[in-house]
Amino acid sequence: MDIPQTYLEPILVRNATVRGTQTRFSTEYLGHSQDENGVTVDVRDRLTGQEYRIRAKYLIGADGARSRVAEDIGLTFEGAMDIAGSMNISKPTSPPWLTIDRVFSTG
Repeated sequence: MDIPQTYLEPILVRNATVRGTQTRFSTEYLGHSQDENGVTVDVRDRLTGQEYRIRAKYLIGADGARSRVAEDIGLTFEGAMDIAGSMNISKPTSPPWLTIDRVFSTG
């Protein structure tokens, strides 16, 4: 589904939080190791530079088409990627009638 991150992220965070997860922002994934009981994830706090480990039942790689998580487990993606000039257009209730909500460009 093609939905802007600004709309999807609050939905994911809200639903994950009510189910008991902890969400960390400004955190960079560095790598992980998995065993029969869960996963250990190496991360870096982008604000302080501190590196540490998180132990969890699951690792969800919601980091886009160039996912480091997917790359680390050998998962491939099919279909068109990096379509330059993609945008979301919305029609507000008052003029101007056509506004550009977000523009994505990779080139």
